[in-house]
Amino acid sequence: MIEILMAVGILATAAISLMGVVTDSADMGAKDEKRLAVTMLAGNKMIELENEFQEDIARGKFPDEAEVAGRFEEPYDQYAWAYSVKKVEIPVMEGNDSEKSAAASGAVKNIMKKLSESVRELKVTVTWGEDDEGKPLESFELTTHLVNTP
Repeated sequence: MIEILMAVGILATAAISLMGVVTDSADMGAKDEKRLAVTMLAGNKMIELENEFQEDIARGKFPDEAEVAGRFEEPYDQYAWAYSVKKVEIPVMEGNDSEKSAAASGAVKNIMKKLSESVRELKVTVTWGEDDEGKPLESFELTTHLVNTP
């Protein structure tokens, strides 16, 4: 009789452990599904914006700085998106003040200024979930750069 009770106890312990593993596995699967959806949404938004900006660049219009936000359509309406376009400032290191280095420094500054005018940082952010104050709980960002080449 004691052997039967011990066997039932061991079986119950194993069953509880197995249920915990199955539950954890289901939770991980749901999180992976959400990560996949967020990555896909951010990637698609980035491609959409890159195509739009490339068409504008082809027409001679390079994007200005901007910040835009919105929500995805159903069935992904629980996710919000935002993007920002920012100028890229390329720092120039200062050297000593000799005439040659001053001339070279001026040329380098002009080159860096032209590069800064020709490059934009494009950042796409996808957020989901909200805390008690309505702020997003989680977010995912993708960043790329747009270059205006003559």
